[in-house]
Amino acid sequence: MKIITKILTAAGAAAVTAAAVTVHTVSDYAINSRSRLFKDRHAGEKPLPQSLSAQKVTIKNTEGITLTGHLLKVQHPKRIVIAVHGWRSSWQHDFREQCPMLEQLHCDVLYIDQQAHGLSEGKYIGFGVNERFDCLKWLEFIESQNTKRLPIYLFGVSMGATTVMLASELIGHGRVNGIIADCGFTSAGDIWRYAIAMKSKYGNKSFYRMSDRICLRKAGYRGDTRSTLQALKNTDIPFLFFHGDDDSFVPAQMSKQNYNSCVSPKRLVIVPHAKHARSCLTDPQLYKTEVLHFFDQYDNSYKTEYRKDN
Repeated sequence: MKIITKILTAAGAAAVTAAAVTVHTVSDYAINSRSRLFKDRHAGEKPLPQSLSAQKVTIKNTEGITLTGHLLKVQHPKRIVIAVHGWRSSWQHDFREQCPMLEQLHCDVLYIDQQAHGLSEGKYIGFGVNERFDCLKWLEFIESQNTKRLPIYLFGVSMGATTVMLASELIGHGRVNGIIADCGFTSAGDIWRYAIAMKSKYGNKSFYRMSDRICLRKAGYRGDTRSTLQALKNTDIPFLFFHGDDDSFVPAQMSKQNYNSCVSPKRLVIVPHAKHARSCLTDPQLYKTEVLHFFDQYDNSYKTEYRKDN
């Protein structure tokens, strides 16, 4: 009996250790895009031809981290777009279809590398909680460069959409003409809980609590630090929401929740049969038509304070 007890105790300890290792490994994947344990999700993808003509620019964020952006200018621009990519991704992947579309619509575009991605410094991914402040710094940069006083828009995909939604309550009135949020989640905690539930039948709450503590210790924030559902109640910036109804990575229900929480002028476009971040690829004509209508509607609205002062 003692031998059996020892075996069961050892087996239980081994199971706990294995679970702890699993949580740490998954958490590392979630918040550390430079982890050596995992390969680049988009390694080997052919670069966009536009990347050859993009001008590299850098700024410092509030923590002193150097952030890199890629400024792509067009002849006779009508507006400026700050484009924000998603989790463990890049601007060239997430805006592969939107990039030529924005060129056709006469947009100067600043494609940024979010912190801990691409050429930007930083170790940990903030799921929009930290990056929302970087978004403000990029906006300040664009305002300083905007000598033609063009309308300014923010455009985020996936985690980038969450970033711009969280930033929207911090921007203030009149600085941004509109925000496009494509398939964004409602909070880090919500998307973690969703992902855990999709992968595990048991121990979801414990798994989440352990992951949350690891994130707080390493990256300095919790999953529920801030929600887009809160932020969107504190903005007057017009919003255009996109989501694919076949998205299994971030459920379309989250964009519906974001839309319902948003108190500013808004429109929600659910694209049939589109998977995650593929609405533009699935129905490019619908996507372009909606974006163009959004620009036409708000290019001459919400004149910025800095334009008045200058």
